[in-house]
This record gives sequence, structure tokens and C-alpha cells, in this order.
Amino acid sequence: MKTKLLFITMLFTFSTSIVNGQIFEVKPTGTTHLLYDLSIPPGQNLVAYAAGSQYTVGGYGGVIIKSIDGGETWETVYSHEVNAFLQVEFVSETRGFALGFAGIMLKTIDGGATWDSITLPVESGYPIYELTVLDFVDVNNGFIAGITEDPSVNSRIGFTTSDSGETWVPVLSTSGMAHFCGDFAAPNIIYTAGKDHEWSKSIDNGGSWTQIDWDGGPSGQYYFAMKFKDQDNGIISTEDGELRITHDGGGTFNTVLDTGYQNFYALSYNGDVLYAGGTDLDIYRSMDNGFTWTLLFDGAPVSTLYTIEFFDNGDALTCGSGGTILKATANDLLGVEEFNQVNTGLSHSYNYIDKTLSIKTTNGLLLSKYSIYDTTGKLVVINQNLATNNIGIDVQTLSDGIYIVKCVVEDRIVAFKYVKH
Repeated sequence: MKTKLLFITMLFTFSTSIVNGQIFEVKPTGTTHLLYDLSIPPGQNLVAYAAGSQYTVGGYGGVIIKSIDGGETWETVYSHEVNAFLQVEFVSETRGFALGFAGIMLKTIDGGATWDSITLPVESGYPIYELTVLDFVDVNNGFIAGITEDPSVNSRIGFTTSDSGETWVPVLSTSGMAHFCGDFAAPNIIYTAGKDHEWSKSIDNGGSWTQIDWDGGPSGQYYFAMKFKDQDNGIISTEDGELRITHDGGGTFNTVLDTGYQNFYALSYNGDVLYAGGTDLDIYRSMDNGFTWTLLFDGAPVSTLYTIEFFDNGDALTCGSGGTILKATANDLLGVEEFNQVNTGLSHSYNYIDKTLSIKTTNGLLLSKYSIYDTTGKLVVINQNLATNNIGIDVQTLSDGIYIVKCVVEDRIVAFKYVKH
């Protein structure tokens, strides 16, 4: 493992031992291009696309690759000596878009067999320098952002579509709009971020923008990536190696991870679980909405990850430099104990008013024992010789903080984390 300065509290052994198993596996892609982005169409467990560029500067030599077997193997469906890509997005198995340097934008309606060029209506008349943001909130409604070669402060451009990319309309105003990364948080709600640690929010589908200030940020430094689960919960990464999280739509932020070393380009939610990847192909995971992070995958020291996406069945794909594609199955990601939580139908909830942790099971299975541990691994509560599918646990005497709950359901051990507050 590479030496890094970590300002986080690691959970005890069974939470961190996954690193040694290296649950992500390298998959052959047939390319050495930098794969900046990948897209898994909605509802898919087999089809995925990735796109990128041969060079980091100038954006020459582009490629789009496709998998039809869940990311196990890949084939090139588009390549060009000049056209190079930063983003790819598929709204269905066959309908997708790719865009990037020099204003290149392509569309396919046949799963990548053929591609048509799209010319965006730039009102200033200046050539497009690069298109950096491409996101759809549903099959019809999408957003694009980038910059032109206009030397003035008016170089930023944005476009929206409401007809699945058949037409693209310039946003009414780009005043206050950042352009380096962006994400739909909900219908009509878009966040963007970029240079000088600036980022912005639109609640009218890009019609107008409000700047959200963190702390002004170092001049010239970027927000590299952002991802929103919904209109309130989101995460953003900075050029100085921090992850910052909001639970109130950008009103306030907390720094939840500061490696002092890495840049995070790949951010993703899978349900309530957060993933972050970047420098050295390292991947971190948070199981408690960003409060604590563990190193899930310790990658190569000369490569970088740019995107993490999930199939409908929970399998994960990541892409990065050198034509890298990594895959992890849902079973491996969750671990045996947490995967069994799904199979047993075990669910849990916490009532912070009366300080009660409730545990339920379905499928006719019974809970026979539970034990609660603090983050040092100390056993703080145990109850056994049970035979129930519904129990309420009084946790008033426990200090506020994170706990691990292990349950025995029939012949299976199930574990989950919860935060007592």
C-alpha cells in the first residue's frame, strides 16, 4: 500500500480487510486511451459504454468502446484520429451521446453501430473549445456545459434538451454558471462547478444560476467532480484532495475526507453508499453517508480513475487512464455479511426521538442473536437466545457515534452500521 496521510478514522478489522482481497478486477479493453467516462444505460446488467482520448492535452485521437457482457469484454465501436471525448451518456440501450474537445458531439440511435454529428447553436459565434458536462435526469431531459474560445468572461455555454437530444436549446443565461463538472440533482435542479472553487445551482433547468460559495477557494484551483443523490444530498471533490459533502442542497458543507495526496475524479452513489476514486486507481467507500471512509481498492501508482458506475444488479464498473476498466460484483462489494442482509430481507431503522433501534426480518426467517460494537471493536450490547422477526433495542445509554450491529438470522451472520445521535 502506498504511503498517504489520512485524516480519517478507520473502522475496525472486518471493515478494512477488503483491500487485501482486491475485489476489483482488471478487464481487457483493447485500447490504451484515457477512458474519461463510462455510461450504463438505465436498467442494464450487461450493456455499457466508455469513451476517451489518446492524449490529455489537445484532445486528439478519440475512442468509444462497448460491452455487452457486463463489462467482461469490450469492443471498439468508434475511433477517430482527431475527435476525442470527455463524456458519454446513454439514455437507453441504443440511444446515446458523446462529446468532448473542440466542440465534438455525436449521437447514436443504434447502440453505437453508427454515429451522427451534432452542431450546437453557439450564439456568440466563437468556436467551442471543449464540452465538459453531459447529464440526463431522465430519457428526455438533459444538460450540456462547456466553454468557447471567446477571450472574454462570456466564454461559458450551456444547452438543454427536452426531447431526448433531438434538439438542444442554449440556456437563457450563463452568468454565475460554472462549467467543469455538473450533475442533475432532480428534475429542473442542476449543479455545476469549476475553476477557483466556484460552483453554482439552477432550479429552473438552467434558465438562471445562483453561485454557491464554499470559502472562495484557492485561485486557479478546480472542483474536479460532483455527484448528487437528490436535491439535498451531494458530494464534491477539490483539486487539493478533499471530499466535501452537503445534506441541505449546498447550504452548508463538511469536509469528510482529506488524503493530503489524491485527486478524486470518480464519485458515485449506489443507493446510500458513496464511492470515490481517482489518483493511483484507489477507490474509497463510505457506508454512512460520507461520515467515515475506508480504502476499498489499492490500485496502481501510475494510473488514474475517472468514473464509477453501477449496473442495475449492483455490479460496478470503473474506467481510467491506459484503457483501464475495473469490475467488482455486487456480492464482492457488499461482502458476505452485508450481502446476506439483502438475502434475508433484514431491515433496520433508528428513531432518534426515543433512541430505539428497530430490526426486522422477512422471508419467514427469525433473528436469534444480535451484538453491537463500537468503532474500536468493543462489544457494548449483546442479546441472544431470541426467536423473533421484529425487535426494538433501547440504545439510550450508548454514546453518540457509529456502531456496528451483527445479527444472526437462522444460519447467517448479517452486519450493518448505524449512527446513534
